[in-house]
Amino acid sequence: MAGDDPNLVGGVEVTVSIKDGKPNFSSLAEHFKTPGGGEMGGMLLLTSGDIDLSGTPHGNVQLMVVLDDGAYGAGYRFPSDPWQAVALAIDPPGAPVAPTPVFDRAQWPAAFAPPSVSSDQRSVTWVDLESDLNVYEYSVAINGPTGRVVLDPKIMPGGSTNR
Repeated sequence: MAGDDPNLVGGVEVTVSIKDGKPNFSSLAEHFKTPGGGEMGGMLLLTSGDIDLSGTPHGNVQLMVVLDDGAYGAGYRFPSDPWQAVALAIDPPGAPVAPTPVFDRAQWPAAFAPPSVSSDQRSVTWVDLESDLNVYEYSVAINGPTGRVVLDPKIMPGGSTNR
């Protein structure tokens, strides 16, 4: 986790694996601090790749998507341009269809710190600044042997305290 952020309360790492010959979300690891200094859980990764932050403490949350050994070994990589690796869009309450996130720096919501891609292109990281209670669609793009693959799950708002 980014140790220089005093408001960082934890992090989530979502893993992408190969299933039936294509990239899919496979697991989630989490790490959160409680007000007393202990550790807590409460995250949920649905089969769709959705991330539920509703049980987390108030504060910034670092989100990371990582390619496992199988996906990385099969030639999948995140684009080196972080704005092409992850995209976010607000999913308005009551909207009949969630918006499709746009891979473009100009479309990046202010509620999130800018993304970064690791030098080996195995992971993409960004921080949810917990500045609103919106639900966000997020997409991650992975370049692979057969071209670009986009995975499109959702991030549910978090923070167990009132804002």
